[in-house]
Amino acid sequence: MDRCAACGLTFAQHHGVRLLVDGAGHGEMEAWQKAIYDAFTHLSHGGWALGRGPDITLTYWSHSRRIAALRPSPGATVLDVGCLDGRRLFEIAASFDVIGVGIDLSTASVRTARAARHLRLRFHAASAEALPLPDGACEIAVAMDVLEHLADPARAVREVRRCLKPGGRFLAHVPVVDNAGSLDAWMAEHRPDAWAARVADAGHDYKRMPSSGALRAWFEAAGFVDVRLSRFNAWHQNRFDYCTVHRVLNTLFFVWGVPIPLYHSLLVHAAKLWYWLDTARLRRGVGGSVYIEGRVRHA
Repeated sequence: MDRCAACGLTFAQHHGVRLLVDGAGHGEMEAWQKAIYDAFTHLSHGGWALGRGPDITLTYWSHSRRIAALRPSPGATVLDVGCLDGRRLFEIAASFDVIGVGIDLSTASVRTARAARHLRLRFHAASAEALPLPDGACEIAVAMDVLEHLADPARAVREVRRCLKPGGRFLAHVPVVDNAGSLDAWMAEHRPDAWAARVADAGHDYKRMPSSGALRAWFEAAGFVDVRLSRFNAWHQNRFDYCTVHRVLNTLFFVWGVPIPLYHSLLVHAAKLWYWLDTARLRRGVGGSVYIEGRVRHA
């Protein structure tokens, strides 16, 4: 145990990283999530531009586009809640010359991120519900596929709001329960055992999944304005990312050894095609997940 000389709080150390959660323990939900992502295979970092990581999927491609649309200004501070091993922040920093702060409960992930020793990025092992940052520390915050993993996501949204400056923006991607017409809903109905196993492996507790209405309510209650939601993950995203197409591509490029730059070039175009196939469903409001974005009112 470590004790803070200034405030007297005690913190546990895991993987050589101080876990900024007061005391030795935390709740069942947090312990479950930490165990899953401490065991995650962490990849080494490279000088990738945004959208050119080694595991491009349609979800990754879409997240990259959404983050790029925020247009981070050079020198701005970007907060990544649920940063894992820092890959997304490394790519954002390479593309937009920003300062970054990554927060994750997984001490193994934070250790990997810190090992890269990026001069403009800092990483902390902490809870999203108690961010170790002062008020108004950041201009932009992102939480991609994170809120559904938390014991108290509404509190995490309030914490992000606290850490943003006036005019700051928060972008999140979250699976939702109001997903009629999506592949997620079809799987839950027709392949319940396989679906339950998949979501459990990812650290999802379906009973805790929010609705899109609940997400909007959390953002508005926290004080965000201009809250906007858009649907994603209608049908082909899951098929592309997790099913036959991506398995074939992985076999070609990672098993048979076709050059990786060609993999990137082909997969980007394939992702665009499969995204286009979902356009009609997305326009009808069909999707297993949503992007939600809000802004802090200017002072």
